[in-house]
Amino acid sequence: MIAADAGARVLARRLDVRDEARAAEVAGDVAATFGRCDILVNNAAGWLTGTLGDADRDSIHEAIDVTVKGPIFMARAFWGLLSAADPAYIVNITTLGARPGRSNASPVYVAAKFGLAGFTDALRRLAVKSGIRVTEILPGSIATDYGLDTPPQEIEERYGLDRCSPREVAEAVLFAVTRSRAAMVEEIRLPAVGDWFQDYSRY
Repeated sequence: MIAADAGARVLARRLDVRDEARAAEVAGDVAATFGRCDILVNNAAGWLTGTLGDADRDSIHEAIDVTVKGPIFMARAFWGLLSAADPAYIVNITTLGARPGRSNASPVYVAAKFGLAGFTDALRRLAVKSGIRVTEILPGSIATDYGLDTPPQEIEERYGLDRCSPREVAEAVLFAVTRSRAAMVEEIRLPAVGDWFQDYSRY
């Protein structure tokens, strides 16, 4: 659909970001198909719902492995391709919960996002020497059905403008990677108004 709508070449690959070898394979496919990579967006995350006591050991490992190790493996796999671009961008999607005093979600999920935020900050200082800009995008609640039983349309009807839309997150990514070569957007925060009215005591 993207290829038809945009008239561009598209390469689609299924990938478990926890698999470092598979990440390297996909990077190789990108290199073979396009010969370059200008932007890497890390958006995969492990989600946990319910209380801390509800989380089983495997779910805890999955949340941390996907959210923290995944972006590390992807950055390692694509580093050579990104370093060859001028400029190049890595965009990591964290959450407002990855900031002190804004932790409104499951503690394990927040811990994983804190880890990704720390990696992003350290990576930014390293990557700029290779011509790679690194941006962290911190959304609040997003109107999707991820981890929920409610369809997106019903979520939007229920919350209206109280939740951000996936399009707004995509627009934030686009903003970060279209600035002047002399500028680097370190972070973009997208607070959702509805977060201020939600009861998070269940965690």
